[in-house]
Formats: sequence, structure tokens, C-alpha cells
Amino acid sequence: MYKRNAQGWSKHIDFIILDIISQQAAFILASLIRHQEWPYMSPMYRNLGVALLLINAVVMMFLNTFHDVLKRDFSVELYKTITHCVIVLGLATTYMFSIQTGYEYSRVVLFITCAFHIVIGYTTRMLWKQYIKRHGTPISKRGTMLVVLEPDTAEQMMTRLLKNHIEGYEVMGVVLNEKPGKSPAGNPTATSNGNPEAAANENPEAAAGVNPTATPKDICGVPVVATIEEASRYIRTKWI
Repeated sequence: MYKRNAQGWSKHIDFIILDIISQQAAFILASLIRHQEWPYMSPMYRNLGVALLLINAVVMMFLNTFHDVLKRDFSVELYKTITHCVIVLGLATTYMFSIQTGYEYSRVVLFITCAFHIVIGYTTRMLWKQYIKRHGTPISKRGTMLVVLEPDTAEQMMTRLLKNHIEGYEVMGVVLNEKPGKSPAGNPTATSNGNPEAAANENPEAAAGVNPTATPKDICGVPVVATIEEASRYIRTKWI
């Protein structure tokens, strides 16, 4: 089996973009509250804004702070958001004092930025997760999967799967669990009370050479890629 690589931070690029926007909005609000001016008009605070953006990106990528983000409930998400923002604040403070410019910046701006980052970041994360649950994700790289379904309930189960938008996964194909050697209903070789003519009269589609139980090409728009007997060969040779 060939597996598509969608791991780590790149799997949740949409959450990363939203968090960067949230942090920059928090920084701008903090500067407006403290200094009543647009921060990027000042070279000093412009540098701070760029540093905050880069530090935030590094934390998200190297600490993978969005791992399992779609599976977190509201309390876990709040804890993760606070932890993330405090780490960014700590690294930003360390950076400023390491280049000996900490005295030039207002510490109030940094702390207000951190507080707003928590509020705005947490709110955007929760709202985006609700959107994904209802509509699916248009940006994140999702894991892919095959589903094994019984022929009798395949359409019903696939409808439910697609409606609920499986968190973090995209259904790439269907494997039908068809029983080997099972004679399909309506087979013209089957007899009704030992009478082939009666069987043909009961199943005109079969008598015309049409198999009403033939494997469908797709289920709710998702392609049927194999039967259960063929699944191992398909998995060995295809990308999933």
C-alpha cells in the first residue's frame, strides 16, 4: 500500500492560518489600546509584530500544537490555546531581552496581546471546528480511508458517513463485503421448484442477461474499488 503523507503541522494548515490572523489582530488591538496608534507605523513595533508572527509559526510547526485539534472538546481546546499563547509570550520576551531591546517595548502590549490571542484564537478554533463538522474542511489535508460495507446496507451507511464528515478523514473508496460463491438473486441458472422456465418468468431481468445484483460502480458518488476478495490486491498497489 502506498500512503499519502499528510502528517504533522501541514495537516492543519487552515488552523495555522487562522491562528496567525488571530495573533496579529490581538497585537494590533493591544497597540491601539496602549498607544492609540497603528503598530506597523512604528519601525520598532513593526519588528515586534514580525517577530511575534515568526515565533508563533515556529511554535505551531515544531511543537505541533494542533495535533488532534478536531478531536478536542472545548475544555481541552481552552487548555491547549492558553498553553500555546503563553509559550509564544515567553519566547517573545526572551527574544526581546536577548537582543537587548526589551526596555524599548511596552510589556503591557505583550501581555494584552497574549490575553487577546487566547480569546480570539480560542473563539476562531471552536467556530472553525463547528464549520468543519457541518461542511467538511476545504483546506486541511485530511487522512484518506477505504470503508468496507455490506451490500445490503452500503448506501445507508455511506449516506451517514458523508453526512457526518468523518473527522480528519476522506473516504476514497468502498470495498463491498460480497460473499464468495454466492449466486445472485435472479440468476437464470437458478430454478423455481426445479423448473428453469419458471425461474426465468419470475426474473425477466436475469432471463435477458442482466444481473440485478451486479457490483455497483459507486455508492453515493464514492467509487466501489474492490470486493472483499480483491481488497488485498488493491491495497498493495494503490495510493490510499
